[in-house]
Amino acid sequence: MTFREAKKGGLGQTVLWAKQVTALTANDLLRLMSASRTASDMDSATRLDAALKRLAAALDQLEAAAARRADADAGAADLEEELAIMQDDRSRLAVELDGALARAKSLQIANVEVAHRLERASATVRAILAAADPADTD
Repeated sequence: MTFREAKKGGLGQTVLWAKQVTALTANDLLRLMSASRTASDMDSATRLDAALKRLAAALDQLEAAAARRADADAGAADLEEELAIMQDDRSRLAVELDGALARAKSLQIANVEVAHRLERASATVRAILAAADPADTD
């Protein structure tokens, strides 16, 4: 895998590529150094080993950060989906509320109309009863 291919694969692929390259380089260097070692070579090998361990630790930290980032991105996608669902629900509920308010308004108008009609009918019935029995009014 080339660096360009790893880069296209995202941060996780790039970290994996760096680990593979580091492992190959370290192994190759250690193999070459083991062939002829002097005291200064041993000191260089120790320093190289320490540097490779630090590099491996840094790559491990980078890999952990990439995993945390991927988790955060997945969480953000879930939140965006949940937000879209909530916005759809809000729109639907707003339409339902508008319909309920319109129905309540029409029922209120009908209630006022019925009250007026009942009042007129009651007045008519009282007038008819009063005309039919004029002696009851005394």
